[in-house]
Amino acid sequence: MPVSGRVIHYYPRFLDHRSGVTESIASWAAIAATGGPTEVWVAGERDGAHRDAERLDELGIPLRRVSHVGRSSRTYLMKWWATNLRRGDILYVHEGWVPSNVLAVRHARRVGATVVAMPHGVYAPQIVDAGRDILGIRARLERHALRRVDAVHLFFPSEVAEVSAVAGAAVPAGVFSNPAPEIDASGAWVGDGDYFVWIGRFVVDHKGLDLLLRGWAELPAPRPRLVLAGPDYLGGRAEVEALVVQLGLGDSVTTRHSVSGPEKEDLMIHARGYVHSSRWDACSMVLLEFMTRGTPCLVNSTVHAAADYAAAAAALTFSDVQEFPQRIVELSSDDRLGERAAHHMRAEVSAEALRAPYLAWLESLRHSAR
Repeated sequence: MPVSGRVIHYYPRFLDHRSGVTESIASWAAIAATGGPTEVWVAGERDGAHRDAERLDELGIPLRRVSHVGRSSRTYLMKWWATNLRRGDILYVHEGWVPSNVLAVRHARRVGATVVAMPHGVYAPQIVDAGRDILGIRARLERHALRRVDAVHLFFPSEVAEVSAVAGAAVPAGVFSNPAPEIDASGAWVGDGDYFVWIGRFVVDHKGLDLLLRGWAELPAPRPRLVLAGPDYLGGRAEVEALVVQLGLGDSVTTRHSVSGPEKEDLMIHARGYVHSSRWDACSMVLLEFMTRGTPCLVNSTVHAAADYAAAAAALTFSDVQEFPQRIVELSSDDRLGERAAHHMRAEVSAEALRAPYLAWLESLRHSAR
């Protein structure tokens, strides 16, 4: 279905570094571009490039540098008078808790554009509770912005309550999972390695790495190998390595640097399985990639994706570290788990499956905009 007007994704720090958010933006921009003009707006003062920026260029989606004041995500303010945002446009604002989004929503309302917020999980109670907001100013600004958007784009139904809690009211929502990546047959799971794997940033509490390691310690000896790969974050790798020693897991758990390209693909394809131990997240692009490849996955029941994937018999879940011995046995013995995961990705959350309902939703928003 063609979409009238432009779809504009606004994320000032898109060029700072590649992340799950930039990958998500590129994926949704790619789908929107099949229905009409699509752009990604970034802070013009930033410089850099990564795979998601290259993907936009390959698809012919303009990456527009717009002038801002401010020097970081917490102080950016777009010079909106220098833009051509207009009625008929759909403006996406990404994440939250930043003044740039508040100003963007106000300007979009002023010119009659449709506004969609995509929070990427930033309204999780753990993030809200950790925010420093002694005077309540950030909460009031965020509530004001959320109440003025036309809709929020969420990945799972269970996110609705989190957004409503921050907004202090029900907010219209469209629920569409991040699109699964396109992977050809050469990238399908093989599973002939002697290890399980986790990939992500070394953020112990958020990523549940303490749960993963304590769960691994519950396994009977000799334990299978577990490879943890990803970039360090505020000393998280050292914290993990200390916990490995403390739990006596030095003979089975190893840490690796951040992986990408062929090295990452090789690690994913040959792993016996993937453990997604995060305590909370929105819609993990890494998890989507593993499942698309057909890798058997064990997922923490506290993340939004767990209920949907378990209902589709596309992943196993755990709710306590003492369940690890049984779950790892099940992960290794269910010969069709990975097959069901890959099928679920193709049938429900591939770009092809999402395209028609998503474009129809965008057009309905435009026609019902305030």
